[in-house]
Amino acid sequence: MQMKTSTVVMNAIVAMIAGVAAQAVAEQEGNLLKNPDFEQGYKEWRKVEPMWRVEDGAGYGGSKGLVWESATPSKRGYPAQYVTLEAGCAYRLTALVKVDSLKGAKAPYVGFEWFDVNGKWTGAAKTRPVDDNGALKGGWVRYECVTRKMRSTDARGGVLCMLDAGSSGKVRFDDVTFERVPVKSIEYICTSAYRDAASDGELRVLASLDADVGSQVASLSVKTADGTMRTLEPIRFEEDVAVFSMPVTSLAMGSQKFAFKLASRKDGKTIGTAEVAFERTAPGAVRRRVTFDSRGRMLLDGRKFFPLGHYTGAMNDADMAEYKRGPHNFAIQYGAVTPEQLDRYQKAGVYVAADVRKLIYGYNYSSKSNLKTMEDSKAALLKRYGEIGSHPALVMWYLNDEAPVSLVPNTTAVNEFLHSIDPDRATVTCLCDPRTPREFMPSYDVMAHDCYPIGNMVGKSMLERVTRQMRVVSDRMAGMRPLWFIPQTFDWRWCYSKDRLEKCDQPYLRMPTREEMANMTWQGIACGANGIVSYSFNEIRRHAKGAEYEKAWGETCDVAFEVKGMEDVLLSDDATAEFAKGCASLPTYLPVRFYRHEGRVWMLAVNAMRDPQRGCIQLPSACRDFKTKLGGGVACAPDGRSFSLDLPPLGYAFVSFQD
Repeated sequence: MQMKTSTVVMNAIVAMIAGVAAQAVAEQEGNLLKNPDFEQGYKEWRKVEPMWRVEDGAGYGGSKGLVWESATPSKRGYPAQYVTLEAGCAYRLTALVKVDSLKGAKAPYVGFEWFDVNGKWTGAAKTRPVDDNGALKGGWVRYECVTRKMRSTDARGGVLCMLDAGSSGKVRFDDVTFERVPVKSIEYICTSAYRDAASDGELRVLASLDADVGSQVASLSVKTADGTMRTLEPIRFEEDVAVFSMPVTSLAMGSQKFAFKLASRKDGKTIGTAEVAFERTAPGAVRRRVTFDSRGRMLLDGRKFFPLGHYTGAMNDADMAEYKRGPHNFAIQYGAVTPEQLDRYQKAGVYVAADVRKLIYGYNYSSKSNLKTMEDSKAALLKRYGEIGSHPALVMWYLNDEAPVSLVPNTTAVNEFLHSIDPDRATVTCLCDPRTPREFMPSYDVMAHDCYPIGNMVGKSMLERVTRQMRVVSDRMAGMRPLWFIPQTFDWRWCYSKDRLEKCDQPYLRMPTREEMANMTWQGIACGANGIVSYSFNEIRRHAKGAEYEKAWGETCDVAFEVKGMEDVLLSDDATAEFAKGCASLPTYLPVRFYRHEGRVWMLAVNAMRDPQRGCIQLPSACRDFKTKLGGGVACAPDGRSFSLDLPPLGYAFVSFQD
């Protein structure tokens, strides 16, 4: 006979289990590391000698501390402590670091790297200096980062203290913490309107989330043109994002706050809320030197502008004369641009984005800032603005060059500060990881993507990498910000060390050909880019000589002239969505983009492969007066209801027709 457990006994058992579980959780809260301050020497840490040691008096405030020291360029070695991870949790890593001397490395590395149950690497987070370092004494700096939410496949990870191979000097580490942090249900919310104001066009609102789509619902409350409140459902709702779309003209005039809510699907209980301000303005009411329309096109002094240029260093008159061999109207200049240099740009008819990375506290990735606090950053930016902020050649501020997501708080703070002091200029960032544009979104007005495929991948050099990554970028951005592309116009040999030269793609270790430069440029545009800034004029100018220089720069300028020749079309209205259904059967790496310009439909088609590709596009209505403007390989069917595409390797075509 089965025995029945009494309700009282069962409740006691449940309470006992809950108590044990609560005690276990409590024991795990706070710092998950053992011996985090090295007061017990190397205990619990992976021991590495002779470059590393634990020393009395070397820590913060005279305590024990971890010391790395090498008089000669050393190999990479690292003390580490490993922890078990919990799916659904995010973690914060902090450490105190003091650099006594350092050569051969930009900065010490304190980071966290994690793995699956089989030991396969699945992710990493690197610490960066934080804003409140002014409170520390004796040259110590607090570094910090927060990991993404761990997935079910993330099993174990290690906290690492490390210096790059080839480094020499002395660096100290102390008070390392690794703790769970709450996972925010709503990370941020933003609008697609430039500076959150618009008079017309389609408006998008994006919320960056940690959501359970199966059990939760997302909504957005707005005030409509007739003064009533309306609740919108998202056009896209996934575990990490919700996107809403509406015509600006459907909204009430003036300022309002959109209210976003994440709620339980079962009982409607609110899980999280967020607000974002938006202003519907009258046409022409807001005048700025630089702005962007709802289609992501740049407007300069009220006119549509297609940025076409290069990254460059400071240019003298001879450099500028060479630069103007091409139709370039834009440049991103590395380093601090001076008023005299801006005068030179203005005379040449070139607009400039000024590099301010060194003025961003904590920035030490592609450029190093020596500023100590964010307040120092604001003072330095205000000074730079006073020096060059009124110059007519200056149109943008350059904030980020391929930095990791740990720099998002710093670059976001600088982006907001520049918006507050400079109403007439935008900010631009460059990213090479196609997965991170959404994480960085609060920190930029324009995103430019690079991938540099020629010679970059061992045994690869696949140009279709451009299309593959640009599609990921577009998906992550969800139409929220203008998108530019950075074609490769340099030879990786100019950048690689001897060791890396031996590991890279030898058959393609060279300057891209004219065909390759054109193909990747048109791929970027076909995948949504509304600006082209190649990398880079200064690399060609510095490294290529004689006939090699003439060929490299001449072909680069030739591609730019080809793009310039289609400028009017590239600045017209994108019509790709109208023809998307008929393009569904195209090969994966044959991107197309449609425009409407002066009563005609224009289509750009690009073969991203080194093999021929064929495809067919069904048109929604019969077309007539078919013409090929650029390239070839596209033919119109006799009945005008479809196009056949037969593109050669790396081929592309620009055609037009009337529908």
